[in-house]
Amino acid sequence: MKSPLAVHLICMNEKQPTVNSIIYARIPTPPRGFEDDRWDHQVDSCEDYATRHGFTVVDVMQDYGSHLDHLGRAFGYIAKHARHYEATKLVVLNYDALVRGDSFRLYWLLWSLEHHHGLQVVPVVGKAITRETDPCYAALAVFFDEVARKQNAHE
Repeated sequence: MKSPLAVHLICMNEKQPTVNSIIYARIPTPPRGFEDDRWDHQVDSCEDYATRHGFTVVDVMQDYGSHLDHLGRAFGYIAKHARHYEATKLVVLNYDALVRGDSFRLYWLLWSLEHHHGLQVVPVVGKAITRETDPCYAALAVFFDEVARKQNAHE
């Protein structure tokens, strides 16, 4: 019989699956030159979080503009790069980087990224919204699932 220490060391040496992640950082206005450090804080915080959680950062997207105005462009970029890099995590400083003040849009975006692209949004600051942690999101996700099922049945 192996000692607990030997079992622990064997487990530590087993290759862990790679979790590819994309960092998304957004600022509301265009950068003001090379000295603009608004992105640096977000990207550094996200990189630190990814490292602590064993994620491999495969891409960093830096965007600016109103969250709702740029969401379409950002969403397309994120989806394309998630497929290309086989990413399963989207690391953001907080959910405001994606959608500010509109819970329904945020819930739809979280569901859509997960449902269509297999991408889970992970905030550095704040509690992650999942079906298990947020009853409102769980209820809306069931609704979104049903709508998607009906759309697929008609296609």
